[in-house]
Amino acid sequence: MIPYPPVESLTWWMVLYAVILAVVGTLIALFTGICMRGIERVMDKTFGDRVIQRVMAAGVIIAVVGYFLPALLFSGEMQIHLILENPAAIGAAMLFLYAVLKILLFALSFKSGYIGGPIFPILFSCTMMGLSLSLLFRRCCRHLCALHRAAAFALAMGAPLTAIILVLVVSNPGSAMMVLVVISATTALVIGALLPQLRARWTRKQVTPLAEPTLTE
Repeated sequence: MIPYPPVESLTWWMVLYAVILAVVGTLIALFTGICMRGIERVMDKTFGDRVIQRVMAAGVIIAVVGYFLPALLFSGEMQIHLILENPAAIGAAMLFLYAVLKILLFALSFKSGYIGGPIFPILFSCTMMGLSLSLLFRRCCRHLCALHRAAAFALAMGAPLTAIILVLVVSNPGSAMMVLVVISATTALVIGALLPQLRARWTRKQVTPLAEPTLTE
C-alpha cells in the first residue's frame, strides 16, 4: 500500500495534471520497451549462446550499481517505503536518476536470464519520478503524481483495466482520484494507439524517393 491524501473535488487543473502525468507515464513505458529491446540486442551480440557469461556479466553490473545505490536492489517493493519517508533528503535529481536506473537494471537482469516481472520495477520508477516532480513543482502534489502509474501500467502491460485496478488497490484513492486515474490511463492508451501511425508516416517520408527532374528542369 502506498496511500496518498484523498482528492476532495475535481478541478480543471487536476484534469490537466492527469493528462500531463499520463504523458510522463507513457514515456516511462516507452523507455522500458526501448531498454528491453536495446539491452537484448547488445547481450545477444556480445555473448550469443554463452548463458553463464551473460548472467555473470549482468550480475557484476547490478552488484556494482547496488553497492553504491542499494535502494535500487531487488524489486524495490520495500525500498519505496523507505524513500517515501523523506524524499527531500534524497533530492529531485537523485530521485530522477533512481527512476532511470531502475528500468535499466530491470531490463538488464530480465534480458540476461534472471527471473522477474515489470510490475514492481515500473511501480518503483513511477514513484521516484512522481516524488521528483513533486519536489520540483510544489503545486504538483504527491497524490496527483500517482496518476502516471496508471498510464505506465496501461501501456506497458497492454491491460488498461488491470492497470487501473492495480493502481486503485495500491493507492486506495477516493472517488475523485478514481476519475483522474481513468483519465490518465485512457490518455496513455490514446497516445499508444497514435504512436504507430505517426511512426509509419515518418518512415514513409524517410523512404520516399525524390521526384525525378522533368525535361524543363
